[in-house]
Amino acid sequence: MAVHTEIGNACREADIIVTTTPSREPLLSGEHLREGVHVTAMGSDSPEKRELDSSVLERADVFVADTQAQSEHNGELKVYAGHRPPFTVHELGQ
Repeated sequence: MAVHTEIGNACREADIIVTTTPSREPLLSGEHLREGVHVTAMGSDSPEKRELDSSVLERADVFVADTQAQSEHNGELKVYAGHRPPFTVHELGQ
């Protein structure tokens, strides 16, 4: 069974999904997510890492980052660096 199929099966009924991997390519896709699921992605801590496919972000209503600048450089928001994402971004501590 392919890794992405296993991930999709594991996430299909989840209310909360947490990713904490050193992945350099997206593991979680929007098709894996049911409506209203909460996703916490913690593994993208350097520019070459990425856990979430853009289709996950496209389904987001709100994105919470340590700081937006950090997430645009090292995190999942790097796909929107220099552009306004289609969802609200909040920073922790604000």
